[in-house]
Amino acid sequence: MKVKTADLKANLSSYVRKVRETGEPVEILLREKAVAYLTPVSGEKKQTVQEIQGVKALERDLADIGLTCQMARPGSKPSDLVPAPVVAGDGHTDLNTVEAIRSEKDW
Repeated sequence: MKVKTADLKANLSSYVRKVRETGEPVEILLREKAVAYLTPVSGEKKQTVQEIQGVKALERDLADIGLTCQMARPGSKPSDLVPAPVVAGDGHTDLNTVEAIRSEKDW
């Protein structure tokens, strides 16, 4: 997105909000020449609507052939993709279930 300095001065908060929401940098023009960029602090670009639709279409195509896949989204943590632990029949849910069961045994 390109913006002239006069327009940027009059509407700075709306441009800052757009940068935060979309992740797209704003090119600042002075007399039709680029002089600066307004970019998100993190440097990460959020996905566009077309990119999100493309990822969803890919996920559907994979599901149609019997593969399950959940693509990472910008800003998501790897732990967001890991399913919650399933409760076993004996009620154990911790990651060290085998060690916990063995410690309960009287060998």
